[in-house]
Amino acid sequence: MREAKSGFTLVELLVVITIIGILIALLLPAVQSAREAARRLQCTNNVKQLSLAMHSYHAAIGSFPYASNGRYTGPWYRAVLPYVEQDAIAAKYRTDVIYYDEPNISLISPRLSMFTCPTDTRAVWAGSGRPSIPKYNYVVNLGRTSCYRKPDWHGVTFIPAPFHNEEGNWGAANIPVYRIDDIRDGTSNTLMISEIRQGQNNDDLRGLTWWGPACGFTAHFSPNTTMPDYLDYGWGTKCKSYNSTPTWPCEEQGGNTSDRPMNFSARSHHSGGVVASMCDGSVRFISDSINLTTWRGLSTISGAEILDNF
Repeated sequence: MREAKSGFTLVELLVVITIIGILIALLLPAVQSAREAARRLQCTNNVKQLSLAMHSYHAAIGSFPYASNGRYTGPWYRAVLPYVEQDAIAAKYRTDVIYYDEPNISLISPRLSMFTCPTDTRAVWAGSGRPSIPKYNYVVNLGRTSCYRKPDWHGVTFIPAPFHNEEGNWGAANIPVYRIDDIRDGTSNTLMISEIRQGQNNDDLRGLTWWGPACGFTAHFSPNTTMPDYLDYGWGTKCKSYNSTPTWPCEEQGGNTSDRPMNFSARSHHSGGVVASMCDGSVRFISDSINLTTWRGLSTISGAEILDNF
């Protein structure tokens, strides 16, 4: 009699392959969730380091920096560079030269990981014949509505925030800056830094934070609102070339007017909220469902608002 050969039948192999496929399908969401948790942790660390850099600047200069003194002179990013180990860029950056001209554009064209949330898709702004400028994810608190053109909007009156964004091309001689002592509402109750998303085409300037109008956020609407953003004049947020979602709306017309002032909401790719820091340096994950009155109250330095838990 012939000796029987041991081995798997075709049916047994198909069963094993099916079981392995099921296990992979079950594990994949867990792996993706773990990766996102790691990315959010890195984002949280970035916000923490930038907040500490703000406090180091305050200790050295005696106040926080302005958000931006005009569109072209370089925003708060330039001010904190020496405190995030980027002294070489800070030393060579010229405030009398537009950020997208030399020597500045060559200095800022390499991407700095500290300003980038790893959950977002990296994007750049490419000027004609110029090096590309990375778009970034972290912006400072400008208050609960724009202080330009229409400081009283939808019944919400502008109250100063920790940072001021000057509208003029080259800013103003006496732009307001604020100290910790100016934050009457308490540093643990006042927003400092939050996230925004990087616009994924060249016309969408969200994330072009070296450009003055894009370096801060307003808290008129809640995080990841379905309301569109309005940046500066005719630029706005043009995102026709890719699909919008409820948490990432487009505004085809762009630009702000007297009836539609500059308004730039906090946004992220994290599920359910945004990473933000307070003026005491603490970092929080703030839910999209935060009470809107509380969110607006967190954006002022002297509103004396009574806040819910957040």
